[in-house]
Amino acid sequence: MKTKLITLESASIDLYKFQWQGASPRDSFAIVGALHGDNFNALHICARLIEFLDRIENDESSEYKIQGKIQIFPTLNVPASQTGLHVWPADGLDSNLSFPGSRQGEPEEQMARAVYEEIFDAHAGILINSGARHYEDTPHLQCYKAHSEERKMAFASGLPILREICPTPTHRAQLFSQWDDKQTPALIFSGGSLGSLSQNYCDLAFQGILNILLVLKILRQNKKFEANSELLFFTSNREVIIRNQNPGLFQPKTSVGKFLKQGEVIGIITDPLSGKILEEIIAPEKGTLVVLRHLPIIYQSETAAILLSDKKKSLWPF
Repeated sequence: MKTKLITLESASIDLYKFQWQGASPRDSFAIVGALHGDNFNALHICARLIEFLDRIENDESSEYKIQGKIQIFPTLNVPASQTGLHVWPADGLDSNLSFPGSRQGEPEEQMARAVYEEIFDAHAGILINSGARHYEDTPHLQCYKAHSEERKMAFASGLPILREICPTPTHRAQLFSQWDDKQTPALIFSGGSLGSLSQNYCDLAFQGILNILLVLKILRQNKKFEANSELLFFTSNREVIIRNQNPGLFQPKTSVGKFLKQGEVIGIITDPLSGKILEEIIAPEKGTLVVLRHLPIIYQSETAAILLSDKKKSLWPF
């Protein structure tokens, strides 16, 4: 069911949520989509979930049944999503730096507050991200700390990697930290890149979220659900940030998700005028390439890629 959360008269903005409720509505699950207007992957994944849940809600013949309460918030910045820009150009404020928000603040802060009040009591949640601006992520899961419930959700999802990440200096104003402060089990889905649509990532995330809903018994299926996957777990100290020495044009020579051997070439940097190769970016050790830069222009000492070190590999259970 589609419900209006808030109307901002000054900007002619309506913010909506979608909700379905089964026989156990106290078991609630929140799914938050695009925090930025160019996160087309999150919008598409949410749209597919909404279509699926609408279809099975009143279909007696469906093998799926909704047991708990599911809330989906496809976008938290309506005008940015309508323009396809990262932030709304009218004020340039970042929706993911607006939490816990304010009913009397700027439009982004008011929308953030409306969503915050809805998800505050969720039993578990998912935030759907894409790679950072100018970067591509291989489809994987993130969290601040992998407690038992996060591990259970991650294993059920079927995605191959769970990665602990360190909170940023601005994390207190971000949505995911609101769940972390309440110790609400939550995961970040990340994959693809902003400004584009990765069908592979969207397919994996759509099925992964359904799997999590099944294992948490928010969603029920006629046949017994059994997770059947291998999960690699990486703590934040296994993250290897690979930087360049020379400015120029960066040209990737591999792709995200690949396992690289030590010394393998990740990309090259060339002089933008002469075409001369200035530097080879190589893997300093073996590991999985989880993030790769796709913006060609690169300045000195920027991040070209992020590798997850293969040292002391951790498999589920860990």
